[in-house]
Amino acid sequence: MGKRKPLKFADLPEWTVDPNSKPDRYSVAAAFHLANLSDKWVRLQAAAQRLVFGAVLFGKCKVKVDDNGIQVVRTVCFGTDFSCTTFSWAELERVIADGRRPCL
Repeated sequence: MGKRKPLKFADLPEWTVDPNSKPDRYSVAAAFHLANLSDKWVRLQAAAQRLVFGAVLFGKCKVKVDDNGIQVVRTVCFGTDFSCTTFSWAELERVIADGRRPCL
């Protein structure tokens, strides 16, 4: 049996998000760009998700922010199966405004 690999989470510094602004498409894109995480598949801890999205929207999923919006990949069954969901910027703003996890 192989060794267990712990999940690696990306670091999203607090200074990348303006504490006086509400989360929206511009603040999310700016935070990922300032942290040099744009166009990269990353996992974010719950604290980082609360910081950038205002809530824990995606859990332990891989996310990728690019010009078109955000892509989310959730693996199931010990990595043998996965689902990929794409949110445009407008859809992401609706999910952020709702404050609940979307159906992935």
